[in-house]
Amino acid sequence: MLHLPPLRGDLRVESADEDTLIVSDPLTGHRTHLGAESAAVWRARAAGHDSPLGLCAAVSALPPPVVRDRMRQIGDALLLDDDRFRAQAPLFGSTPAVDDGRLILDPDLRHRCVRCGSSCLGVDIGPISDRTLAAVDAHRLWQGTADAESAAETVQRRITEQGPVRVFGHADGACIMLREGDRCAIHAAAGEAAKPAGCRQFPYTFTATPDGVAVGLQFECRSLVESATAGRKVALDVRAAELAQVVADGALVSRLPDPVTVGPGLFVPAKRYLDWWAAHARVERLADALPAAIALVEARRAELGPAPPWLSPAAWPGAPAPPVDMKALRQALPHQLMGACAWLTRDAAGRRDLVEQEQAELVRKALLVQTGAVRLPPTAAVPAPAGTPDPRRIALRGALADHRSVLGIDLLQGLGRLQVWLDLADAVARLRAAQAARRPVRAADVTDGLIIAHRILRTGIVDHTLRAAHAAVRATLVRDEAAPPWVGVPAPGLIGGGAVTVS
Repeated sequence: MLHLPPLRGDLRVESADEDTLIVSDPLTGHRTHLGAESAAVWRARAAGHDSPLGLCAAVSALPPPVVRDRMRQIGDALLLDDDRFRAQAPLFGSTPAVDDGRLILDPDLRHRCVRCGSSCLGVDIGPISDRTLAAVDAHRLWQGTADAESAAETVQRRITEQGPVRVFGHADGACIMLREGDRCAIHAAAGEAAKPAGCRQFPYTFTATPDGVAVGLQFECRSLVESATAGRKVALDVRAAELAQVVADGALVSRLPDPVTVGPGLFVPAKRYLDWWAAHARVERLADALPAAIALVEARRAELGPAPPWLSPAAWPGAPAPPVDMKALRQALPHQLMGACAWLTRDAAGRRDLVEQEQAELVRKALLVQTGAVRLPPTAAVPAPAGTPDPRRIALRGALADHRSVLGIDLLQGLGRLQVWLDLADAVARLRAAQAARRPVRAADVTDGLIIAHRILRTGIVDHTLRAAHAAVRATLVRDEAAPPWVGVPAPGLIGGGAVTVS
């Protein structure tokens, strides 16, 4: 009789609610949420049902192919005491040192704020350090603020994941330090060094790695093309030294995980991932990086050996599930995102957030354009003037530069998300041009498309939808009809007209 691998004995399991579980792994540091189906399979396996036939009998409400898929996902999370876990366990358990004394800055990502004031609108500016508050006090900047009679009264407290922080208040939706001419009062009175670290960092992102602190750009700055043009006038070593000081002054710095997740259940040492990254982070098109990324994942899968016999469909009772329809999987993703955007539109309307409501609805309509459900009048991209940075290129380079593709997700899911963003941004840009009855798609349309798509894809409901549809996100990277093993298990209902359940 074929036996299933046991669950690891060092895991801590707790109930999330009546049907679901949370499994904490002391070795990897991961917390895995098991939905109702996976939790039922987990409980049955923990009760001693160690064969496919016995496990299926114990959870008879689930079809055998579903039981097999849930066991596979439990194995991908390294929660089984099997050969794959034992082969990768030595990668965990230590915290390698990072080099935070060296900055890794792509020359094309030099940014210099052009003081448009757009980034000071609609957001909480903080955290506010004692040095910044001292500058407000020393230059009596609180005098330009309504209802404030001291520097301390210009800030409010917010509770964040990092604990309580101080932030500047708002006046008409803008930071209270934004004054006439859209100029920062702190910058004007005390210099850039006195501004909050978050302001000095924006729109840069930092990730500490064994090779140094990698610098990226988040596409939320409305004037990113103009600021990139201004940044080209600054010598690379000068800008790197300025950014190193921002890091030293308490900027938000993420940390590259080691090992790095490259696919479902597949981990590689950070050094091996960094070798891939160093060769492909400065590509001109995402397609130029994909073959090597897929090759890295396939090589790691081959090193771990063939799939165990219990994963064979023939080992399970009943008829095997049909193979994954890759075309249907890819087509399902935009419809799932449309549903999330529709929910977000209603929610934003209830909160009277007109901006988010309009942006979510614009993205939903752009997805209709992207799928071909509606047709737009012909549009044509306007070539950027010579010497002007291409916003698409900045977006791609900025996203790859700081390892966001592997922070909290696996490499192929991260690259798939990047592809989803770039494609959606293009559809938004074409829609905005068509709405204005213009044939040319101008650089401003492209920038707007990138910013709006970036913001909506990061909202809670849309981000959760992308995570639930992770197999479809990876499937965007290939056009083959045969599903590679690293695509993963599609969420229930993702293909066949159902909806992805987002908890």
